Amino acid sequence: MEKDENQLEKFKELLNKFNNFLPKPMYEPTYLELCEYPWNRLEEICSRIFAFFFDSRNPHGFRTLFFNSLFDAYREKYPVEVENFDKKNIMHTRSVCAETEIYTEKGNRIDLLLTTDCLKVCIENKIDAPAYNDFNDYYDYVKNESECYDLHTVCILFALCQKAEYENVNPNFKTIYYREFLEKLKQNLGNYLTQCNSKYLPVLTDFILFLDRKGGYMSDFSKDEKDFFLNDENNRIIEQLIERRNLFLEKQRVENNQHIDKIKNLLALKENATFCEFMKKEIWINPRDKRRYFYLKGCFEENNPKYALGIEAGFNKKKFDISLSVWQGDGDRAREALYKKLIDGKIDVIKTTHDLSQNEKWSIIVQSIDENDDKQIVDGLYDVYKKTEKIVNEAKVENKANEAM
Repeated sequence: MEKDENQLEKFKELLNKFNNFLPKPMYEPTYLELCEYPWNRLEEICSRIFAFFFDSRNPHGFRTLFFNSLFDAYREKYPVEVENFDKKNIMHTRSVCAETEIYTEKGNRIDLLLTTDCLKVCIENKIDAPAYNDFNDYYDYVKNESECYDLHTVCILFALCQKAEYENVNPNFKTIYYREFLEKLKQNLGNYLTQCNSKYLPVLTDFILFLDRKGGYMSDFSKDEKDFFLNDENNRIIEQLIERRNLFLEKQRVENNQHIDKIKNLLALKENATFCEFMKKEIWINPRDKRRYFYLKGCFEENNPKYALGIEAGFNKKKFDISLSVWQGDGDRAREALYKKLIDGKIDVIKTTHDLSQNEKWSIIVQSIDENDDKQIVDGLYDVYKKTEKIVNEAKVENKANEAM
């Protein structure tokens, strides 16, 4: 017992530490996330967006921001490689041409090819694909092109996520990760804001956020949060906490399901065969933990869309909630309006919800009972059943009267 109490105190202490990082800003999806582009096309899409911003001739107005930021990251990571470059011309580059999907003589495709006054830059863009490319072919093609114009050749593997397989893929290719490039891009961005085309600034900032998220740069994490999650002792306690939580949820699920069976058996004691048959045991899969839970459900006039009205009941946080539900097939709100009027004053309403995931299901919780009071649960179900039956019959009478007028 003492060990369990000590463990619980550690859990509480850890949660208190984590709570110091809250609240978090509301998650705002980027444009590319909203479009839900398939992952296997993302590499091609990003290459096209990169090409637009790398090409200084395009109307974005950021001029050589992308090229300068990439070269800053390259020069910082591989200083020896740039010793023989014409640094003066590189630093004063004013024009960059960007091309995508360039075919070599062997039929291989170069993702992105940049041309400046003094450089040819071959970029192999990697989102998640393995590095199985013919890098020698890429290099030979760009080297030959460069020699025709007396340009230096630079070859870069430009990768979204850091992976061992993306390191040292070829003697002629150097690896730059998105996060390294984005760090320089953000540092340099302020120097270009006054002359950029404001139309494309939101596009750029949205693209940067998208790459940050997908690249695992953890830009949404503070230094304290990073330190918190990189701490081995914290992770050990978190793993214990998750393990205990999963054991608790599974135990709770089993007990709740057994309790539903017990309630279902107790319904038979009401000596009302129709009522007992009406409330059937159903399965609900919790979207958060994917566990299967039992609950009770019945529906008056189930096959009649004009009058269908359901009763749903189950355990929820130490309570047994009983709800009335209207499934608004095809957006039909007439039935909801009818029952709202008829229920008013006849049944107390604790809470009203609209569940858009279930075809706009409208529900009202009409009783919330202590989970341990089996007698009150059974009596509550029977009371709601009788009142609901009466309300459905009243709805039929009212509709027929209205139709006769």
